[in-house]
Amino acid sequence: MPRWQSIIARLTHFALYALLIAMPIAGLLMSVYGGRPVDMFGLFEIPVFVTPDRSAARFYNDLHTDIIWPMIIVFTIAHVGGALYHQFIKKDNLIKRMS
Repeated sequence: MPRWQSIIARLTHFALYALLIAMPIAGLLMSVYGGRPVDMFGLFEIPVFVTPDRSAARFYNDLHTDIIWPMIIVFTIAHVGGALYHQFIKKDNLIKRMS
C-alpha cells in the first residue's frame, strides 16, 4: 500500500475508535447535566454527580447528536469504501488479512 493510504487508514481507524469512546461519554454528560441518572442496561445506575446545568446539557446533547453521530457515519462509510476499493478495484486481498 502507498504510504498516503496507510496514513489515511490509520487516521480513519483512530477516528472511529475515538468517536466510539466519545459518543457514550457525551451521552452520559448530557444526561447527568440534565439532572437525570443513567441506567446501565438495568444492571446499575450512574447517579447525577454534577450540578444540573441546562446549557451544559444542551452542549453535550448537540455534541452527541449533531457532531459525533454524523462523524461516526462518515468515517464508517470511508472505512467500508476503502475496504471495497481494495477488494474490487485493487484486488489485493486486503480483506483476507482481516480474517
